[in-house]
Amino acid sequence: MTLTFEKLTNPPFAEHTHLIANELGECLVIDPGGCAEEVLALMDRAGWQPLAILLTHGHCDHVAGVMPIAEQTGVPIYLHPDDRQILATSAFYWNFIAKEAFFGPSWSDITPIEATALTIGGFNIQVLQTP
Repeated sequence: MTLTFEKLTNPPFAEHTHLIANELGECLVIDPGGCAEEVLALMDRAGWQPLAILLTHGHCDHVAGVMPIAEQTGVPIYLHPDDRQILATSAFYWNFIAKEAFFGPSWSDITPIEATALTIGGFNIQVLQTP
């Protein structure tokens, strides 16, 4: 399978958002930290169909741009349940440090990842929980 990788760097933390697309035009969005407009524009220009948003963890700089993407595309948001408490404090830290709008999810928006593998469209993903 041929994959295309794109990386966007987001202020104010220089966090990286990754998009991975396959030859079918299916796309995964990973850690959209505050760059929702750029992610949506890139997917539109490339003709990619998003399938899911994957969050590596719940820190504010990794989740700040999730909801505009999820709301516009209707894709599920995946996060490990061990990050529930971290996610709960993300808006506070983002607003304290970044001083701009926070568009991160609440736990009710999340599809918990409890498996060690996921299949999403044409993607087979191994899930590794790290401390």
